[in-house]
Amino acid sequence: MLRYVVVVILLLLSGAPALPAPVAGEFAPSYFDGDGDGVDDRLAPLLAQGAAVDIFLVFDVAPGAEQRRALASLGLEPSYESHYLPVWQLDGVPAYKVGWLTTLPGLRLVEWQAIYYPLLSTSVPAVKARDSSTYDDVAWDRGLQGAGVNIAILDTGVDNEHETFEGRFIAGVDCVGGCNDYTTEEDSGGDPDDRNGHGTHTASTALGTGGETDDDGDGEPDYMGVAPEARLVDVKVMTDLGAGGNVLQGIEWCTDHADEDWGSGTAGIQVMSMSVGTSGGSDGSDSVSQAKRPTPRSRLAS
Repeated sequence: MLRYVVVVILLLLSGAPALPAPVAGEFAPSYFDGDGDGVDDRLAPLLAQGAAVDIFLVFDVAPGAEQRRALASLGLEPSYESHYLPVWQLDGVPAYKVGWLTTLPGLRLVEWQAIYYPLLSTSVPAVKARDSSTYDDVAWDRGLQGAGVNIAILDTGVDNEHETFEGRFIAGVDCVGGCNDYTTEEDSGGDPDDRNGHGTHTASTALGTGGETDDDGDGEPDYMGVAPEARLVDVKVMTDLGAGGNVLQGIEWCTDHADEDWGSGTAGIQVMSMSVGTSGGSDGSDSVSQAKRPTPRSRLAS
């Protein structure tokens, strides 16, 4: 008798209910799901460790009440619901519940929320923005320097008080823990800071006015960005450590505010700039890549 009591206590302490194996739907193998079990293959090492995981639930069509009830029966709820994709975001899902998610009606994939890292490897002359020893017919020769364009920088935040951005800030929002209300007040409590440096670096590449250094003697600062007349919308999607997973929410925030009246200058957002990537590859079917695709609601270039 004592042996059975011990077994029951162990099951209760494990936190994992004694449930029968889930009966999943049928899934076609895909780039992220090579074995066709409905679970992103990149989750395998995390699940093997019993770790809680951050995921996207990708459905064939927009999920609704049926999917919400099924999810609630597992003691789960979305932490974010995409405005434009049939995708729900879930954070901190216990490993033992992931298999059960494959039973949700209309589910296509339990996708890992990939962790994004800062990346950048191009320069202003290389994209034919300004003259160089290689290119002489460039955008600036045609008067295209970003006037009337607002660029959203989705990164670790931007140090927009830096002299290269003087008078350029138009709005800022912190999306690291979910997108808060934006601010148009520079250096206010809602203006996201950059304690990493990468976001400031990429913003200066996109729209910085440069310093005073003119070593080549062409009468222009050497370190001007691609569009030095554009203005800045600072969208923080990565932590100060330089990593994060809220890129999807940042993209959709930009889409939601594509025509926003900021109260000064040009309205809306015309361009999103992201110099980020993951540790693995993609065929473009992941949720973040899909969010960047143009839609009838979104006319943003990225």
